[in-house]
Amino acid sequence: MISHELTFTWHKEPLIDDVIHVWQVLAREVHPNVFLSVDWIRAWAESYKAISWQLVVYWNNKLIGCALWREQEHKRPLGFNVTTLHLNHTGEEQKDQIWPEYNGILCLPEYEHTVLSVLIDNIFDTHCHVNEIDTGLCLNSKLEQWTADRYVKDCWLKSQTYIFDKDISEWQSSFSKNLKSEINRTQRGLVELGLGEIEFETLPDKCLKMLDEMAELHEQAWGSSSGFLNSEFMRFHHYLIKNSDYDLKPMIVNLVSPSGLLCRHYLLISHETAYFYLGVTKKNVGSRIKLGTYLHAKTIEQLETLGCNKYDFLGGDYRYKSRMANTNYEMSRILFKRATVSFKVERLLKNLKFKIERLLAHDA
Repeated sequence: MISHELTFTWHKEPLIDDVIHVWQVLAREVHPNVFLSVDWIRAWAESYKAISWQLVVYWNNKLIGCALWREQEHKRPLGFNVTTLHLNHTGEEQKDQIWPEYNGILCLPEYEHTVLSVLIDNIFDTHCHVNEIDTGLCLNSKLEQWTADRYVKDCWLKSQTYIFDKDISEWQSSFSKNLKSEINRTQRGLVELGLGEIEFETLPDKCLKMLDEMAELHEQAWGSSSGFLNSEFMRFHHYLIKNSDYDLKPMIVNLVSPSGLLCRHYLLISHETAYFYLGVTKKNVGSRIKLGTYLHAKTIEQLETLGCNKYDFLGGDYRYKSRMANTNYEMSRILFKRATVSFKVERLLKNLKFKIERLLAHDA
């Protein structure tokens, strides 16, 4: 009889080269999403130097999984100290504004359920000083596999992601009549105005210049919440664009006119999927001309040319995403906590505050 053994090995403050080597070995078999790609993880590790622990998982000495953790100590509003492990992110607002989604353990699919079912127990058993575990934004279908019956589970954030993954030849037939009419009306309007050439750019130097040019427009649209005002955000994306050469390709898509830029989208291409990261619209050419929707549609039309079979709009519950996608998934950010008196009191007060706010809102 063969005895199967699952082994969790923890490496404190590992060398980045060692981390990337393990990640590359697994990525060859897993083909991860863009936020767990080798190039994204390398950019995150090199930009922020924030890895406290590397978890490497083996099954009978076979490498099957890996994850990176940032350990952070902080004081809660009630005055007690907490040590948190953050999965593949830092726990610092400025550095985490790079908006990682689809977070998780990089793991061979056939072992994933087994690993996730015992992961929380392993962390709390081997890290007695750790009080809580922050999953980051993960697919709910993955989080359901995290077994944590003995611990408190709090949801900090919920989101949805929207994907177009039909056969590319069906891209227009899958859209509603109103959406197709909007796209066709926009195209006619652009033709009448002599506008609307589309350009795809992947050269790093040009992409960097175009990304920097997006700053003013993005700040106008998003105000103080724009990532372009955050030096940590910019540092990360500059590194990503300059150094992505393994399994990720940054791309800028422009809709231009003779007088200049109309609309620009920043995409990340990885494992046959085009991820829409962010976009800006420069010129208002009429209320009935929808530049952003049109540029999305024309990019989807060119997916095969780009070597892709999916277009992922990523998180954010916006109407244009739900109209253009044919699939959506729910994501959540969960905190798993030890069942301590401090956390129980904190949760009780949090729930009480929520109920009072609802009563006051109802009375108003």
